[in-house]
Amino acid sequence: MGNQPPVTGQQISPNLQWGIIGAVIIGLTCLICSGVLVIYLLASGGDDENPQSVANPTPFVFPTQSTPQVFPTAQPTQTLRPSATPFSSGGNNNNPPPVIQPTFPTNSGPAAYVTNTTTLNVRSGPGTEYGIVQTIGLNQLVGLIGRNNASTWVQIRLVSGTVGWVNTSYIRANVALGSLPVTEPTPTVPQVTANPTSVVKDTQIALNGTGYPASTQVYVYIGPSNLSVFPNVLATALTDSSGRFSTTLKMPAQWPNGTTIPTGPVIISVTATNGVGALTTVNYTAAQTYTPVIAISPNTGPAGTVINVSGTGFPPSLSVSIRLAITSTDFLTTPYTTAVTSGSGTFATSFTMPSKWPDNSTITQTNLQVVALVDGTSYVDSEAFTYQPAVANPVISINPTSAGAGTDIAVSGTNFPANTTVEIRLGLSSAGFISSPYLTVTTNSSGAFTTPFTVPSQWTNGTPITDTALQVVVTVASNQSISAVTPFTFVLP
Repeated sequence: MGNQPPVTGQQISPNLQWGIIGAVIIGLTCLICSGVLVIYLLASGGDDENPQSVANPTPFVFPTQSTPQVFPTAQPTQTLRPSATPFSSGGNNNNPPPVIQPTFPTNSGPAAYVTNTTTLNVRSGPGTEYGIVQTIGLNQLVGLIGRNNASTWVQIRLVSGTVGWVNTSYIRANVALGSLPVTEPTPTVPQVTANPTSVVKDTQIALNGTGYPASTQVYVYIGPSNLSVFPNVLATALTDSSGRFSTTLKMPAQWPNGTTIPTGPVIISVTATNGVGALTTVNYTAAQTYTPVIAISPNTGPAGTVINVSGTGFPPSLSVSIRLAITSTDFLTTPYTTAVTSGSGTFATSFTMPSKWPDNSTITQTNLQVVALVDGTSYVDSEAFTYQPAVANPVISINPTSAGAGTDIAVSGTNFPANTTVEIRLGLSSAGFISSPYLTVTTNSSGAFTTPFTVPSQWTNGTPITDTALQVVVTVASNQSISAVTPFTFVLP
């Protein structure tokens, strides 16, 4: 053995060499695959504690006004904002919980979330004086369209398509508000009109306005001039979406302070809650003292007589009804005609004397009143009219038919007007009655009467009666054309 050379290293067979090389290659391959897997997991956020693992929702676009707005189909992912001091998982910790704020969708246009309030009013214009269109809640996403000049209000569009305005104190935007276009509408000049413009007490005045803020309450005031308007509200209205309104005002006779409104112009002011308003003027005529007077012609006649009626001293431009009555205060009947007074309060009309009252009962009264009345007021006047009812020919009889002075005879009559005064006279058969009445009597409801009559020895003028062929005459006191005659023989002493 001493003759063998020293051993310097162990010899490796070729097969073993290739096995070692293969193992190294396999190990390197596994190491590379593991590294790729770790990188993939870190890049994809596959860890369960990573809140960003939720897929982003479909983005929405806030285009120009000519392009429709597209809203996301789901709420955007929320991100936890850590507090200033790390939150400890153990022990006492007084730090507040993390504040959750929604994030904006990627690739969105100008947008904002509602913040600092759970309920936000969406209004029809940039100010609290505008009406509420809708209310939205905390963290609701809205699109931004524009702003007002002061950037204190922004115009938004809701997912429903509704457009309105919200105060910038209650939104968190993804753009600088000053970068939004100014979309505040140019203020229009309010206008108001009144109809009619010539009014008296209690006239209903129609007020119509344009150019006011939309969906806004407006208030109606009056005053003697545009520099002196009373603060008392007399009427209200709500403008529509175009800033228009319609309302009515009943013209008062007194200012709100209780003083009488004189004849002349009255200023009507219609003002919105933001102080925007307009004025219009009406010409007011104060109430006057009127003394109505009427005249009729003729003042007597039967049915069918045309009676002319004229009046003065009435209020101007009012309807006057003409009625018949038994007394000047008993005129609750249907008018027989009407007339309208002139600007100076005069009128002239006519009607035909009827034979029946409006209830179709026969007019039997002779002393009537023609009444002219402004309905619903105290403006009235009347004039007497003597009516001549149509009756059968009156008939009288006496008993006895001859007698001397001092003898009582019975005088009876029929077919005279009912409840009417009749007069009894003596006269010559050749000359009719020539004396004044010796006696008066009233007919009953049937137009009849019976009364004793003492034969006189003298005429009513004091001269002795010397004729024997006389006649007894009975006439209606108010209408002597209604009469009856019967012969009477006077027995001389």
